[in-house]
This record gives sequence, structure tokens and C-alpha cells, in this order.
Amino acid sequence: MKEIQKINNQILIWDGIKHCKFEFASNEINYFRIARECHLVLYRSAIEALRGTANLTIKRLNSKKEISCIYRLGYLPSYEIHKEKIEGCTKAWRFSRPKEAPLKEIDHTHNLTDQKDNDDLIDFLDALAMIQTDCFMQRFTFSKTQQISDADMKMLEWMHNKIRNEYEHFMPKFYILHIKDLLNSSYLALSLSKFLIFNSGNVIIMEGKESIQKDFENLLSVIREILNKFELSN
Repeated sequence: MKEIQKINNQILIWDGIKHCKFEFASNEINYFRIARECHLVLYRSAIEALRGTANLTIKRLNSKKEISCIYRLGYLPSYEIHKEKIEGCTKAWRFSRPKEAPLKEIDHTHNLTDQKDNDDLIDFLDALAMIQTDCFMQRFTFSKTQQISDADMKMLEWMHNKIRNEYEHFMPKFYILHIKDLLNSSYLALSLSKFLIFNSGNVIIMEGKESIQKDFENLLSVIREILNKFELSN
């Protein structure tokens, strides 16, 4: 009998996928739980793609409202990016398009974090902003950045507020969500997670890559099939 259990970020991502598979196999599917697990899978997938080897870039961002960063990739010019609002979102944000900045002003990306020593993880919405930047994602020559449309950011903000936050800070009440919204947001979260894990070039999967990738694809297929039934019934 095992006396210890191994836990790391990748194992917790695979565990979330298992929970989704279990729920879809149930006689009474709890779509809220699926969406909650998909939100967490995306959060952990973003962390995995951003973390590097020293976890410097995934420490909580500076609490100041104005967030900016000046960086340089390889032999390219130095660029500056700053926090920017997204139309239609109240809390979700992204970094601006890169703008050339003087070489002398280069700062290291970890200066975005609070100056005091902390091991607090970046927020979900901060992680979404960071995976859309070359600054944080293109650590290797073959790395890729994930772009997310304004509409999809609005959906992910809804998912974070109405699913994750409602679950974590639930005040007992009568609560209703449309299954189609739960499925659409789950599909988006899983699609982004799949890219981050398997296509961003920033994640080395320790074990079971083919099996895990197949699980992602099967879940996306199941969600598409249910969504198609909703479309046909309307």
C-alpha cells in the first residue's frame, strides 16, 4: 500500500480532466461542475505554460492599477507593454500591443511582481492577460503565444465570476445558469488549455502525453455534440 501521493501542477490538470470524463458518464450530468473543472484546468494550464523553471513569472502581479513591462526577445528591439481595458469586460484585461522602447529602459519582467517576497500565485485574469503576450510566452524559439478575442475574454470573465467565484464564495440561494452557456465556456476553456499544454511549446509533459491529449479531444468532441443538439432543438 502506498504511503505517499505525488502531486504537481500537471497531475492536477489531468485530475480535472478525469472529473469531467466522470461527469459526462453520469446519468445526470452536472454541467456546473464540468464548467468549474474546465475553469481550473485552464488556470493551471496557463500557469504551466508561464511558469518556466523558477516560478518568477507566476508570482502575484504588483497591486498597482498601472502595470507595464519593458522587455527584449533575443536580438529584437526592446518593447513596452502596459495594462489595457477590454471593451465589454469589467475586470478582465490584456496587455497593449508592443511598442518600441529605448534600450536603456529595459526592466526585468519579474519587477511586475510585488517587491516583498511572496509566493502568492497570479490571479486567473492576470494569467489570461499574460498568455497573450510574446513577453511571457516566447521563452524559446519555437514557443507560441495564445490570442483571445474580446468576446472570448468576456465569456471567460463570466465563467470566472459566475462559476468559480460563485462556487468558492457561495451564499445559499436559488441559482440558475443556462446549460448552453456552461458548455460554451467549458469548450472555450478546454480549447485554450489544449493549446497551452500541447501546442504552445512551453510545456514538457512528464508522462502519458498521447493518452491525455486523446482525453482532451474526446471531451471537446462530447461538448460539441451536445451543443449541436441544442442548436437542432431551437
